[in-house]
This record gives sequence, C-alpha cells and structure tokens, in this order.
Amino acid sequence: MAKILVIDDDQAACDALSRSLKHAGHEVSSARDAAGGLEAFRSGKPEIVLLDINLPDMDGLGVLETIKAESPETVVIIITGRADVKTPVQALRKGAFDYLLKPLEHEELEICVQRALRESEMRRQLKEAQAQLIQSEKMSALGRLAAGLA
Repeated sequence: MAKILVIDDDQAACDALSRSLKHAGHEVSSARDAAGGLEAFRSGKPEIVLLDINLPDMDGLGVLETIKAESPETVVIIITGRADVKTPVQALRKGAFDYLLKPLEHEELEICVQRALRESEMRRQLKEAQAQLIQSEKMSALGRLAAGLA
C-alpha cells in the first residue's frame, strides 16, 4: 500500500507502530533518532513519515522542517506523548498533516494513514497536472512563434 517511515526514539513504540502498519499491508522502515531518520528518508523516499517530537539528537520540529524543505509533498504525521497545545500548533504551521497522541490505537492510526494516503495522492496528481499545464503552455507558445514566423 504505502511506503512509511517511523522515526521514534522509543524502541517499543517504534516496534508496535511498525508491526501495526506492516499488518495493514504497508512497507515500513524505522529509525531511532533524527540523523538516522533523515538518512532513511533521503534513501527510502517514503510517502508518509510518522515522526516523534522528542528525539535524542534533534527536535522533531526541526526534522519536520528539513523533510518539508527537501520534499514538500511528503506527508508527515507527528506522534508524541506530550499533550500540550503549543506543540501541535507549531507542527501544523510547519507543514505537518496531523498530530496523534501516544499510545496510538490501531484503528486511529490506520484512519490517519488512509487520510494521509489520499492527501499524498492528491498532491501527486496536482503536481502532474501542473507539469502538464506547463508543457501545454510551452507547446502553445511554440505554436504561436511558428505561426508568427510563417
């Protein structure tokens, strides 16, 4: 179904998320810190990233910014045990798709992933439509140029 990267420093949470997502038919990779997560992101090109806010080597919001700068179409879902108001607002402003609190229920996770997949597909289709429009405009300009020369 989808290529998903889980970046979470909590091994138990990472394993549980990976098992749940694999059980739902997704291809899952994982990392336990920001450096490993960014390396896995760059090499694996996942459609969806599940990202913990609290990582040992970098704040999750910094990882979010890096992912969005390198690949704006990647859907990032923030996962955390921290239940404050400020962090979700910051994450959403920086481009996160959604924000889920741990512990995650399997059904809640799968619903969020399905929504994220629809969002990813819409972004892909929009990008393709934009590329087609640019190509059409180029061909139209070339046609006008040729008609002007004739």
